[in-house]
Amino acid sequence: MYQLWILQNYEIFVIADKKVKILGSIIAQNRESEEDNSGLVFVKGKVYGIGDVYLGRAKCPFSKVLFAKTRGVHEPS
Repeated sequence: MYQLWILQNYEIFVIADKKVKILGSIIAQNRESEEDNSGLVFVKGKVYGIGDVYLGRAKCPFSKVLFAKTRGVHEPS
């Protein structure tokens, strides 16, 4: 079974939570083996926000996330 999620023409706005020490993340995909056919694709979007967060974080060793034709804007907190 192939589970590929595609998000197109999207906007992600993030506000960092200053009450915790661990920075948040915008995406964390969970692919546990090479045989797992899942993945996330973000196309033609915009990622922006205030504060420091991780754009992506591999939750498992085989995680797959692709950002294509995506603009990012960082505004310091």
